[in-house]
Amino acid sequence: MNDEKKVRMRIKELKEKDALVSVLVLADEREERFLPVRLGGPSTKAMRLELAGGHRAPSAVQDLLANALKHMNGKLVRIELRWEDRPGLLAMIVIDQDGTETGFPTRIADALALAHRYDAPILVSEFALARQGISAGETGEKAAGADWMEAFRLTCGFTGLGRLDDAILACRRLRELDPPNESWCVTLGSLYARKGLVAAAAVELYKGLAWQMREGYVKGAVDVAKDMATLDFDSIKPRMVKAPAMIEDFATPEFNNECWGAGEVIPSPDRPGGKAYRLGTERDWCILNLLGTQTWEGARTLRVDVHVAGPEKGGKPFPLTLGLSLAGRMEGFYSSGPVELKTGWNQPVFRFADLAGLKLDGAAIGPVVNIQFLFHQGRPAGAISFAGVRLE
Repeated sequence: MNDEKKVRMRIKELKEKDALVSVLVLADEREERFLPVRLGGPSTKAMRLELAGGHRAPSAVQDLLANALKHMNGKLVRIELRWEDRPGLLAMIVIDQDGTETGFPTRIADALALAHRYDAPILVSEFALARQGISAGETGEKAAGADWMEAFRLTCGFTGLGRLDDAILACRRLRELDPPNESWCVTLGSLYARKGLVAAAAVELYKGLAWQMREGYVKGAVDVAKDMATLDFDSIKPRMVKAPAMIEDFATPEFNNECWGAGEVIPSPDRPGGKAYRLGTERDWCILNLLGTQTWEGARTLRVDVHVAGPEKGGKPFPLTLGLSLAGRMEGFYSSGPVELKTGWNQPVFRFADLAGLKLDGAAIGPVVNIQFLFHQGRPAGAISFAGVRLE
């Protein structure tokens, strides 16, 4: 068998996140080092019954392996877990048959269930612990300045152990190191949700959803949407915004909602150091989703920074329409008349008094859920970028 140095570990506990995902935590004899192992739904159910005692897990694979051992006159010697770059953590069942040891790979969940059933040792390679394990004294602060692999290890480890604050710190580091890969926003959003931080969870899940859509991962996008559907958005108190105020500015994190759908954030055209949202080439509309709701006080207009790369059709400007969605209203949506955009930077102003059907409640408008922009006569052929939205 593999002569790599190994650490003997045991099953400590099964942490169930939900019906589809759980984490089995392995610990060394002194409980100084831990290895979280992620399990899927069927494996979770099987492991729960196995650990409960007195019941055998309803797993055809585990029963098949147990019967094979019996008919081969073999004895389960140990379970080995090791790490390979692809696919990661691997399980090996080692049996003794007439004095000869033989090892063969199997699913991690099945191997660990058999280890529990036959009280067999579980040996984990040092390399696997270095990649996915966590030591008792480690905290999320260790992620500061860590490289990608170290931040990945800490994120997976702390998440598996249920140490949410440490996991959040580590996952933030992952986002810093790999900003184009916004799949980690989903992990971070899920961690925030488990902490009850609904607004923070929504921010990250919105980013993750947009990334999944941009990359064409339809199933992933559906899964993120399901996670978002479980968030209690009603618990987010409406935020009062007094004019003049910035609603969206991609260059300033404080005002960067990053919830514009399936486009992408890019360097702002012709503006060094700035950022903008580029509308997907197949779309003639976009939506700025506000986290929770906002009530705008003392506001009369919205000024939008939008860049059109052109070209103009026959020298004619492009008409752009703005719409507001308000929560708690039967009618709910109010649309402006079109404003004209030309090639280059534009700063169209939308007056609330011009929005059809919108009745101003004193000096406040709200609660506002999202802002929508539509090129209702077809979009320009060139790229369209939104750089900011200001309340005036």
